Amino acid sequence: EVVAEALGNARRLVRHCAEAHYLFVHMHGALSIEMLLRCLGNVDEGVLDAACQATAAVLGGSRRTQALFLRKHGVAVLRECALDYNADIQVRSLQLLAMLAHAHPASRHELREVDVLKALLRSVQSFPHDMPLRVLDPTLDVIAHTVTENARNQVYVREVGGLAALVELLGYVAEAYCAPTPVEGSAAEGAAGGHDAGAGDDKAMGRPHPIVAPGTGGDGGAH
Repeated sequence: EVVAEALGNARRLVRHCAEAHYLFVHMHGALSIEMLLRCLGNVDEGVLDAACQATAAVLGGSRRTQALFLRKHGVAVLRECALDYNADIQVRSLQLLAMLAHAHPASRHELREVDVLKALLRSVQSFPHDMPLRVLDPTLDVIAHTVTENARNQVYVREVGGLAALVELLGYVAEAYCAPTPVEGSAAEGAAGGHDAGAGDDKAMGRPHPIVAPGTGGDGGAH
């Protein structure tokens, strides 16, 4: 509890006090990162959650500190957090990974090399039974940033069967969350206006187009 409280105080100081942020980032950057990495490896859920929040405050907006975090093997540490059973910790650590992958293209290779990409591709297959929607969203965000402008990672996704898993997930999400909402009286109005419920109405109502499987005329790479 003492460690979690101290991390919470540090997070608030860094976010609301410019001088504190300067001390953490520029005066004691290496020491701050090492302290955070130790806390991110803690088994206590309260400490781990507080460490994720403090790390986000320290890394946010500072490419220099983010680069230092990467040099200290922060991706490998966050990988374990991203696979935690606590959904809050999962979400926070995934958001950190997405931030790093977006800001530092070189880190995308490490995300593949330390098996973060493979682990996330496997985890999406557990949706919706063992993965809530709020965890799925940042998971897909990390995957998207990891393959952006990275041909090797795009090939890797196909090699491990990840593209098929993502297509299957897209189909499930489209069916479960993107179904059109019937409008009261629309059927009667359509009949009165001489409209039939054909393919044109399907498009107008926002029903998803059929998903084209890889190798059958669809796109040839991951986006």
